Amino acid sequence: YDPWVQRYDANGIGLWPNKGVRVLDTNFSSTEDYGLTSDAAGNAVIVTRSDIGGLKIIAQAVSPSGVLLWGANGVTLSSTAVVNAPKAGRAGDGAAVAGWTESSRAKVMRLTPEGTAAWATAATIADGTATTFLSDLQPGDGGSVIASIVRYTTFTGAKTIQAQKFSSTGTFLSKWGAAGTA
Repeated sequence: YDPWVQRYDANGIGLWPNKGVRVLDTNFSSTEDYGLTSDAAGNAVIVTRSDIGGLKIIAQAVSPSGVLLWGANGVTLSSTAVVNAPKAGRAGDGAAVAGWTESSRAKVMRLTPEGTAAWATAATIADGTATTFLSDLQPGDGGSVIASIVRYTTFTGAKTIQAQKFSSTGTFLSKWGAAGTA
């Protein structure tokens, strides 16, 4: 159940040998969620869960020639035990952005081309009164990114879809509110 990627040409022919590149060697006994995008340099960027050394969120970049760019084990973005819903997206300037849900809060992190966190800490989408579950990441204007979340107070209760916009420096637009705008 390790994540693999393959690059295809316009005719659907795989370009990398061995049916693709293994992104990460895990011990999971079932399929895990992941996010996949490409960055401005044409690298595939994968965000997934890992169970090596504890449950965590990992990001990995694979070059157009099939080389793992961020080491054999990728880069760790979160090492909290309650992590899920990994997502990958792009900022408006083409930078890779990773997101996940951690302990009932949506998290977003911009990545540098070298695979390091571009912000001191992951941006959090929460208002303290509800669970915020990351749903999607989309490019905004300039270097910004827009994260959409599902917000709810009880699992069986009403849910709303909200969006929050983060600048290229990781600050959120205050007019959208701490948990975004519905």
